[in-house]
Amino acid sequence: MTLRARTRALLLASSAIYVIVGVISLHSARQWIDGERWVRHTHEVLGALQEVRVDVSQSESMARGFIITGSDEFQHRLSDLARRVPPQLDSVARLTADNPVQQGQVTYLRSLVTRRLRLLESAVETRERQGHPNGVLSPILLEGHSTMDEISRTIQAMSAEENRLLALRNERARTTARFTIAAISTGIVATLLLVFLSKQVLARTINRPVELLLEGVGQFSAGALGFRIPLPPGDELGRIAAALNQMAETRHSVEAELKQTSGLLDSIISAMPLAVIGLDGTGQVTTWNPAATHLFGWSPTEVLGSAPPIPLGCPLEGPDSRRAVEMECTRRDGSRVEARIITSGLVLGNGATGLLAIIEDITQRKEFERERERLLEGSRRLVRRLEAIVHASIVIGDEIWKPGGTSQLHQCITEWARKLTGADYAALGIGTDSSKPFHSWVFSGVDPDVARRLGRAPRPVGVLGWVARQGQSMRVEDVRESPLFQQLPGGHPELGPFLGIPIRYEGKSVGNLYLANKVGGTAFTEEDQRIIELLAAYAGVIIENSRLHRGLETERNRLRFLSQASERLARSLDDEELVRLIVELLVPELAEVASVDLLVRDAEGRWVVRAAESTVGRPPRRGGSQRIRFEPGSRHPVLRVIHSREPLVLKEEVMLGLSPPDGDDGAEPPLAREAMIIPLNVGEQTLGALTVASVRAGRYTDEDLALARDLALRAAISLDHARLYREAQQALRSREEVLAVVSHDLRNPLNAITLATRLLSRARDNEELFTRNVGVIRGTVDQMSLLIEDLINAGAIEAGRLSLHRMPHEITDCLRESVEMFRPVAQEKEQHLEVHLDPGLPRMTYDLPRMRQVVSNLVGNAIKYTGNHGTIQVSARRMQEELVVCVQDTGPGIAAGDLPHVFDRYWRVRGASQSGTGLGLYIVKGIIEAHGGRTWVESEVGRGSRFYFSLPLSRPPTERELPT
Repeated sequence: MTLRARTRALLLASSAIYVIVGVISLHSARQWIDGERWVRHTHEVLGALQEVRVDVSQSESMARGFIITGSDEFQHRLSDLARRVPPQLDSVARLTADNPVQQGQVTYLRSLVTRRLRLLESAVETRERQGHPNGVLSPILLEGHSTMDEISRTIQAMSAEENRLLALRNERARTTARFTIAAISTGIVATLLLVFLSKQVLARTINRPVELLLEGVGQFSAGALGFRIPLPPGDELGRIAAALNQMAETRHSVEAELKQTSGLLDSIISAMPLAVIGLDGTGQVTTWNPAATHLFGWSPTEVLGSAPPIPLGCPLEGPDSRRAVEMECTRRDGSRVEARIITSGLVLGNGATGLLAIIEDITQRKEFERERERLLEGSRRLVRRLEAIVHASIVIGDEIWKPGGTSQLHQCITEWARKLTGADYAALGIGTDSSKPFHSWVFSGVDPDVARRLGRAPRPVGVLGWVARQGQSMRVEDVRESPLFQQLPGGHPELGPFLGIPIRYEGKSVGNLYLANKVGGTAFTEEDQRIIELLAAYAGVIIENSRLHRGLETERNRLRFLSQASERLARSLDDEELVRLIVELLVPELAEVASVDLLVRDAEGRWVVRAAESTVGRPPRRGGSQRIRFEPGSRHPVLRVIHSREPLVLKEEVMLGLSPPDGDDGAEPPLAREAMIIPLNVGEQTLGALTVASVRAGRYTDEDLALARDLALRAAISLDHARLYREAQQALRSREEVLAVVSHDLRNPLNAITLATRLLSRARDNEELFTRNVGVIRGTVDQMSLLIEDLINAGAIEAGRLSLHRMPHEITDCLRESVEMFRPVAQEKEQHLEVHLDPGLPRMTYDLPRMRQVVSNLVGNAIKYTGNHGTIQVSARRMQEELVVCVQDTGPGIAAGDLPHVFDRYWRVRGASQSGTGLGLYIVKGIIEAHGGRTWVESEVGRGSRFYFSLPLSRPPTERELPT
């Protein structure tokens, strides 16, 4: 090979090496830029995945909050989060579109999130439809944890895949950098070797052209630009010089391209949004792009050639090392910025080691991460508190089934309210009347000795009353500074932070929660208020359910009590046994003291008699001689109840006796502090009153009054059944007696008629005997007709079908004519029959035959039961708006016990020698009452009787039907 060919080959090889080194350097810069872009891409993917996880977790928390409280605020936030999650998943899918593995994970993650959100929506819809949280939390608690765990595992797997890809790309970038450095080094070594070989070849020709040629080669090797070798192209050296000149021109163009590439790289660095700082081997700043100026505030002229104004981390171990750190830096203006600094070692052209730092402003990302962590911590804290509320709800709900009443339930609610907020003191009060204390007041955290010294419950006034009456929450940092605050009683613990929450159910107040003095002296937060409002919302449902449950239990006990009472009362038809059973049922089930008072009538009028009474610890007993005259205007509570036919509840001390007992053995009437007096009503009739009393104030409620009324109704029905049974038995006995009398009274006339008819057949020729027998038959028939007429009238009166034919008549004529009919009978017994009528008696409208029947029955009975030489007096006088007629005799009189039954059907004087049907006075009463009047009797044994009837002077507007 000739010298020219060798020289040309060496020049071509050197040019090729320079071009290759430039291309490799440009490719390395591009690879470095792509690596940084993939780092940002990875962080975007990781951030999007964390947003999905946070929003799904918050969606579950909002769903739990709505299920427990029913608050629309939780539902609205749940809807917003549910709308945000699908776009976030779309963003993740877009960022990982180049990775099939990640795309599969995104599809699986989307199905998990969709299933979880649908489950939450289903639970919310169930809560809205049911109106209460019972059973709604079960699907969340059972399926929610497994789904959320699977979502977390999927996100962790995707994050791990992104981190793996990031590490792989970083390794590729480092490999590329190492390859580039190796290529540049190889090119430099090859160039030096070619220069050395060229000098060896050209040294064989020692002349000026050679020297010029070698000088040109030296300049070419030194990288000089713009030179030419002044040799003619004719010979071999000229051709070499021309080739060198051509290579110089080629290198000049390559250098221009490299300069252009370097300028492009500088432009890229200047346009980068990340700060780029380069240091030389001495630690002086050689590169400071505009992003660094924007981030830190120093201009390039201020920092180039000097030490960097910010720390770039620890020194690197070598040119191939790479480190990423996150630290807080100080700007020129003194403000702080959080940055992520990625440092890489560089090998400079002179063999020194430099440093390249790429700095990202991560202040917003850190703030986002801190905010995300704060939200996550808040969510975790909220979840813990919600779980505590769920646990509290379960414990409080169990209190419904435990004995101890509502006070135990209120105590449990108060304890949990104090525990959930960390308050020193908590209380629950029920009531809104500021003039009265809370009728239910329980507390927690107050020393029992202090509570005893404070005495009774407070009144709903001040801040307590505002919460109770307004039905709104109150949260103040120091209750003593509130204008509603009132002075605390002596010995009361000092109060500072205060939180008052109303407990409501369907718009009505069922209680109020009060909390004070949070542990640590801090004020109650809005979260504390929301938590207690959640508890109060659930407590309202529980309190109402407790009320309904206890009402149901009360109703069951009431029905059981009434059923047993009805069963026991139905076993007896004896009056004395029934009243004893009634007071026995009441004590001690409903009262400490109970009594039964009955309304009776005797010759002296109507009386209220104590039939039975009972006291705790003593067996039931009769009321002895306790009785009081029934007067409608009396203020005695028992008489007021019987007259009004309405129950009476007494809330003050009351003596339960009717009257002081007679005799030394009579017990003092008991004293009660609260009593209920219930009338014993049957239809339109009042039999008496039932008294239920307690020695303790505040015992009786509306439910107790309803129970007493139900028992009184059953007692009245049983007493009425006993009365009807007694009257039926008496009627049966009277019927037997009447049948005996009627059969006797009919048998005698029939015998007389039979005898007379037989005599008639023998007295055909004896006119006197014939006429006497006919008269006997006629009189006997009239006697039988009267007996039948009495029976018919009694039946009509009993059925209420007694007809009257009223016409104006003089009452004096009716009385005199009726009396004169019996004068012959009275003369036979040598009795004195007198008539005393006041002058000026008016004409009256009445049924004349019926009125004659009334007077005849009364006068006839008087003559019948008055002995020989006795006196019967008939008198009439006007008294106010009625006429009063009296038939008085001097007969044997009637016993006091028989007086109430004188006008009963089939009643006759016991032991009387006179016969009769016992219908006469019953008919008298029926006729007089049909005229709108009344009948009564006064009698004393051995001193005769006085039978009265009255008639209204003005005719009633309608015909009055008789009661059965």
